[in-house]
Amino acid sequence: MKNTVVKIIIFVLVFLLGYQTPKFIYGAAKDGLYATLRNIPQRGTIADILRNDTLKVMPTYDKVMKAILDDYYKEADEKKVTYSGIHGMLTAFHDPFSNFYEPDQYKKMKEDNEGNFSGIGAVLQMTEEGQILVHEIIKDAPADQSGIKQGDIIIAVDEKPTAGRDLESVVKDIRGEEGTKVKITVDRKGEHLTCEPIRRIVHTINTTHKVLEDGIGYIKMSQFNQNSDREIDEALTDLEKNNIKGLIFDLRGNPGGLLDMAVNVSSRFVDKGVVVIIQSRGGIRQNLMVDTEKHNHKTYPLVVLVNSGSASASEIVSGCVKDHKTATIVGTETFGKGLVQSLVPLQDGSAIAITTAKYLTPNGIDIHKKGIEPDYFVEQSDDYVIDDDKTDAQLIAGKKVLLNKLGLLGDDELKDIIAKSDELKVKYEEKIAKKEAEEAKNKEKDMGD
Repeated sequence: MKNTVVKIIIFVLVFLLGYQTPKFIYGAAKDGLYATLRNIPQRGTIADILRNDTLKVMPTYDKVMKAILDDYYKEADEKKVTYSGIHGMLTAFHDPFSNFYEPDQYKKMKEDNEGNFSGIGAVLQMTEEGQILVHEIIKDAPADQSGIKQGDIIIAVDEKPTAGRDLESVVKDIRGEEGTKVKITVDRKGEHLTCEPIRRIVHTINTTHKVLEDGIGYIKMSQFNQNSDREIDEALTDLEKNNIKGLIFDLRGNPGGLLDMAVNVSSRFVDKGVVVIIQSRGGIRQNLMVDTEKHNHKTYPLVVLVNSGSASASEIVSGCVKDHKTATIVGTETFGKGLVQSLVPLQDGSAIAITTAKYLTPNGIDIHKKGIEPDYFVEQSDDYVIDDDKTDAQLIAGKKVLLNKLGLLGDDELKDIIAKSDELKVKYEEKIAKKEAEEAKNKEKDMGD
């Protein structure tokens, strides 16, 4: 029992002292905006926390755990009880971005963030119907070599059906030890096929680039992980060799990632000043500034593409270039996630992610639940291929806006875009006003209760 008490004390200390944890291990880019704790303003010392009344709850933890382990009519799994308790603590905040990750989940997060893992090299996505869709195939990766194709629906892994399962559990089954074989059954337009890729270390590339017509450079970044700064540096270097005239930076569908990567990427498009304002409990603010060492490329007229899938780190970059007026934003309003999570690794390989701050754009704008408002609202066409400058309505509009900035397209050519944008902007403002009214009403109700 003594060991149990020690474990509980250690957990509670880690949970309470998250701000003071000196070492930080990054989490998955797909799950939120993660910051090193050095970027979060400190709220006090460990001694301050130990002097307050918070730790008086320890006898309660001890008593509950002892009762469960000693008296529950079935033998209790100490680890399962502890994990459930941690989940319960975080649930109390009603914060969807504060979560507990068990060892397997945390391991996957780190693999995703590092961009290296043992798997088959397929990007999977859960459809609205609950199917596991092969969204993208990495060229020459095991999935590609075994015959799996983009658009396939995975219906079984090692003969274990995927129906009714979440995406994370399916990915866990697909990944495994390097050199081992995995049996993937797919549905391809009604035909069931079996492929057997051999797992190996896959290096994911989250940033791609190309040159469009009229000398327009195009960069698409799918998430902000540890490799993002290097990847965009390489993309810009290659595009410069092609003598591009302007640049489109596509952040559509980019769910975010690492705070320091958002600062690094933003610094490539802004000369000086504030990139983002981090605000922690008590209103303590810290300005994260442009890193001038990132100014190693030419500057170009810039258009940034966004949509409702652009979140957190994507919104930091979009908000930064918009406030500094170094880019024109085209697309639809972004997701609206203005919170920062800090990840605290625990001794058994698990971790907690807790919301430790909110962020504001350089002009002090809080975008949480509102999103970044584009300069030109452009809806996506019904029948389109993403990144195709013949069918992708937002990309087509972005090109026109950029050519206009370059003086290669007259203002008359933007009339239709502007007219439609004005209509969509009115709808956006009405939606935000309705949302703010509902929040005010709920707040008033809570105060009354």
